[in-house]
Amino acid sequence: MATISGVFTGIQHLRVDKDVAGYNLALVTFTLAGTYAQADNATLTAVPTGIALQRRDGKKATILHAMCGIPATKASNPTQQMSLGPVTVVGGTDLTFAVMDNGGSEIADGTLPSQDRPFSVVIAFTEGPRFP
Repeated sequence: MATISGVFTGIQHLRVDKDVAGYNLALVTFTLAGTYAQADNATLTAVPTGIALQRRDGKKATILHAMCGIPATKASNPTQQMSLGPVTVVGGTDLTFAVMDNGGSEIADGTLPSQDRPFSVVIAFTEGPRFP
């Protein structure tokens, strides 16, 4: 099976530090759709590009850390949540993670439930010089 990839739905800046030595925090929301395979996990790709496009300041974002944010809820039953397992930064641009069910176990292989509320991750990042 192929790894499913998230689709950005929004980026909200939680902390913006203008100091060169500082860092920024952003809440990145996204949806997932398709056939989930535990062996493959799921991904969110090109996160720095998404942040830079939203900020529109032309500066390159460099991811320092990422962690699960607000859990998603199932469209079929919005009282049931889905969260993310440990979030790993890959190559400085992409995130990989397991998708967890309402009880805290990894979701079984198969079609991923549609989301009423999207998944989210909190990203700590720095800003570099403007893109060339």
